[in-house]
Amino acid sequence: MQPRWIEETVQNFSDPTVGLVQGITLYLKKSWSLLWQFQSIDFFSHSVVAAAGIGRSLPINSNANNFAFRRSVYTSLDGYGEGAKVISGDDDLFLQRVWEQGRWAILFNRNPSTVVQTEPVQTWKELFEQRKRWGSKTLYYKPI
Repeated sequence: MQPRWIEETVQNFSDPTVGLVQGITLYLKKSWSLLWQFQSIDFFSHSVVAAAGIGRSLPINSNANNFAFRRSVYTSLDGYGEGAKVISGDDDLFLQRVWEQGRWAILFNRNPSTVVQTEPVQTWKELFEQRKRWGSKTLYYKPI
């Protein structure tokens, strides 16, 4: 997290209708290997899809490492609900439940000072297993 992440993210909640804010997460640059390049492009595409979905009022995916919401939203939905039982699904499924509730605005935070960086996996096998885990939660998505 960057030093001003909390302060800059919280500013999005100055509008009382905002219930959830999603931001950009990028991989730390470890090398220029093909594995790192592939992961970086693939992972960035998840942020692009998240931003597009939120911008079109059809939020479908999110990333928990740059995700904030009001406690009142969490409480009104009884927490993560059944999504808490889904491996790697709590973030997307919670976002979708907030949207379904229809009471809260959802924003995508493009502020550069709120970009979060995380570690990529180290092998192609780990990448395959990670993406398989991430993809498994789509079985719980509701039709739009």
